[in-house]
Amino acid sequence: MNSRDDAIQYLRNLGYTARARDWILGSTIVVPIGKKRLSALTSKDEAEIYAWDGMLCLYPLESGEWAINDSRDVWNRDEKYPSLQDAVFSAEKIVRELNTDLE
Repeated sequence: MNSRDDAIQYLRNLGYTARARDWILGSTIVVPIGKKRLSALTSKDEAEIYAWDGMLCLYPLESGEWAINDSRDVWNRDEKYPSLQDAVFSAEKIVRELNTDLE
């Protein structure tokens, strides 16, 4: 796994929602976690808007390491990993464990 695009495709191939997001944390990967809920409908096109219980955000560090931020962690203690691949495998495990009881 050599790039953010590779990581996103890997997670999508496993059936998870994963997206690229470029923002204050840099070029990140966002993976929604927990239960997907219908949040609202727009009036014109009736487009559905969904929200999840939280999200994992995988982001690069200046050191070349990667970190995972779990939005449910109110203390904001990000876990660090030596590589993108290690972070993705850890994120996949977290998402799998959280979503087991939601099916």
